Amino acid sequence: MVLNPGPEVVLARERGRGGDSYRDWDHGSGSPAEGVRTLQEFLEQGPRRGLWLDTSALDPSQSVEAILADGMAGSRY
Repeated sequence: MVLNPGPEVVLARERGRGGDSYRDWDHGSGSPAEGVRTLQEFLEQGPRRGLWLDTSALDPSQSVEAILADGMAGSRY
């Protein structure tokens, strides 16, 4: 399962946490936006196996509901 919100949402959430989780992906630029973009490009290069859930408009409880509603169907490939 991959929780895959859009880059703007990732950046907003990261700012809200006061974190720098994407520093290893920013190629030394120091830009969180560059880090998020690079990581998302990397993820897109791989196979989409399992459930990929865009959580951009979901809060944590809604994300759980969507995962449970999938019934593990996304885990079968």
